[in-house]
Amino acid sequence: MINDTKTFKNKILKILSIRNDIVVIGGGIPGVCAAISAARQGANVCLVEKNSQLGGRHTQNFRFPFDHNFRTSFPSGRESGLLDEICLEVSYYNKEKSYLGLSRVLDDLVRNEKRISLLLNHHLTDADMNGDEKLIKSLRFINNDLSDSKLTKGKYFIDCTESSEVSRLVNALEPMAKQTSNDNQTPQFEFERDDSSMVITLARGPNEITFEPPEWISLKWEENSILAKLEIMESLNRSIEGDHLVEWKGPVSKSKISSSTLAWCVWDYLKNRSSISSILAPYFIQNISEYPISRDNHRGKSVQDLSLKNIMSGMEYPDSIAVARIPIPGKETLTFSSRGKISLPHPFEIPLRSLRSQKVSNLFWIGDNILSPSDESIFLGHTPTLALMGCAGGVSTALLANSKSSFNHASFYKKVRSALTRTNQQVGIDFISDPKNKAKDAKIFASSTLQGFTNGKKGVSGPVQYFNNCLLQFPIVSSKIQKLELLLDIPRESKVEFKLHQGSSNYSAFPGKCLFTDTILFPKNNLQWATFQLDISIEKPGWHFVELKSDYEFGIHSQMNPPPGVSFLQPTFKNSQKSKNSFSDFEPIQTKEETDSIGPNLRVSPPQSAFSASNVIIPFFRPTEVPNLWVSQATDFKYAEFIELTWTQQISISCVEISFDASFNYYYSNFPKSNSHNAIRSIVKNYNLFFTDNNGHGHKILEVRNNRKPLVIHKFKKIETASLEIEILSTNGIERAQIFQVRVF
Repeated sequence: MINDTKTFKNKILKILSIRNDIVVIGGGIPGVCAAISAARQGANVCLVEKNSQLGGRHTQNFRFPFDHNFRTSFPSGRESGLLDEICLEVSYYNKEKSYLGLSRVLDDLVRNEKRISLLLNHHLTDADMNGDEKLIKSLRFINNDLSDSKLTKGKYFIDCTESSEVSRLVNALEPMAKQTSNDNQTPQFEFERDDSSMVITLARGPNEITFEPPEWISLKWEENSILAKLEIMESLNRSIEGDHLVEWKGPVSKSKISSSTLAWCVWDYLKNRSSISSILAPYFIQNISEYPISRDNHRGKSVQDLSLKNIMSGMEYPDSIAVARIPIPGKETLTFSSRGKISLPHPFEIPLRSLRSQKVSNLFWIGDNILSPSDESIFLGHTPTLALMGCAGGVSTALLANSKSSFNHASFYKKVRSALTRTNQQVGIDFISDPKNKAKDAKIFASSTLQGFTNGKKGVSGPVQYFNNCLLQFPIVSSKIQKLELLLDIPRESKVEFKLHQGSSNYSAFPGKCLFTDTILFPKNNLQWATFQLDISIEKPGWHFVELKSDYEFGIHSQMNPPPGVSFLQPTFKNSQKSKNSFSDFEPIQTKEETDSIGPNLRVSPPQSAFSASNVIIPFFRPTEVPNLWVSQATDFKYAEFIELTWTQQISISCVEISFDASFNYYYSNFPKSNSHNAIRSIVKNYNLFFTDNNGHGHKILEVRNNRKPLVIHKFKKIETASLEIEILSTNGIERAQIFQVRVF
């Protein structure tokens, strides 16, 4: 029997030394994003995961939701960049719609990156520090089968683990101290309550199954937070069989709460004391998470902490590397549930300095370590935001490892922000323009451009949507509006109150100042273009909203796959489990992955040129206060659509980057499944790229077939040209060509 663990590791196990530029610890989606981002910046990366599968909390053994089900203030807020690429690959290749399929796709993505070496089934055991313990020299990992150990050396280390394993091991964390503050507006970390989350999977048996709780279960579900009790009951009401998120926010336990303890605690209550115990009689727990995810009462000190106070105020940073859309916690809110959380009126920036440890200079981290020591946890339950941090950590450490850049210098922040922007990650509220991008100096011509907000087909292309109260969103870029027309269905004679609002801010999904109001009596009709005479001046271009309200239900004829930004907003439900949004009584009708988007049939006079071809050379690759993309007229692609860039003199180019429309108005599923369309329908599928030589002769640079990526990067041998053309032959579904941005280098 071996009693001396250190002797066992040092003398019994074979030690293999591995040297890389970057070591990423934690193979969840944030860790995968960090590793791929660093590798694509030219760094050699080692990605280490203690389990047998990549995916972290989204693997078969944990089954946690990918995203919050919260009431968003931003209808086009889905994250872009590498995370979007990964999610689309998972949607396409995970045909079995399973957690195992998700892990397999992530494994394929990582192994296809030549600069990444992958270590699965390796546990972190030791860290070797320099003399003053301000620098990690190496980390040691032991293979789970005890066959060997790996000594991983690197210039920089990124801690992407759920429990901050590296940061804890190198003593970069400290116990959180209670804050004695009179600031009642900022949520403070709650020390008096335990907070743990896990997932149970229920299945139905052939007969009634009784349950006797083990004697060692000391937790009582009745002592849990009322929000946690409501969440599990609503989850069971939707469907009993399948996965259910279980959260505990109750009195502090003497020992750490395990998955088994929490699972049998809630099951004892549900089976033996709840109002639905008879309904659950034939059901049993088939699977539970391997271990729960819990808030940590230790936190590191960053070079610059991000405070919830600054988040709420919308502070901007010169080194911002990501924009987050998640709600902030309210009183007694849970980690993963959105119930009671507060939607902000604006997205918020995350500074690069918050990702770097102040104590250990070559340690970067993601998650709640970036927050001020006394603030309540906010990032733990939201994988998309953690993934954005991972991308920024990967890019920044790769640039540091391969250059002599100084982390604290403004020029380094500029390099990181520029590199992330080239991946289509939004790094700040304000977009940045790349001075090396030659497209910004070009003149733009297009085969056609959509004028207006209908899809150009005759008749009604979508179902009638019925409301008593609703908002219709669309962009206005002209200085005046003369009239607006809606295709309405009025089942009975009704007075309809009409209001026109301008948008309240650049990114929000709710109205601001009212520009026009009227009340109109409509006779009963089945199909009628209703005209609202406005004749008003527009104060600023951007999103505008029509609000319609009546005592009786009315219908608005819709169109499938409307132009970007043309959408319905419905009244919020006061008793909804979603987060609170005190800024609006409406929420966007989000598009689901399996369905086409839907929007109102409307006409505006004068016709709006919101989808101009010139949009492709402005520094936007996603919507802001306007759509920011070129949209062609409706077409069957019998004749190709095209967009052409021309310069007054010949230029040298060797790279073209194209950002297609990835339909930011829908969010990815909380649980693994494939997209029934195989690709986002608005993304261009087949296209050719041409240039013109100095004799005016056209030449094909390349052709692309079966594209499904939102961002494509084409590198080729340098050419001299004054003209570049993208010839679009088809999309993945919609009958329009749509491009956000073209970058030329």
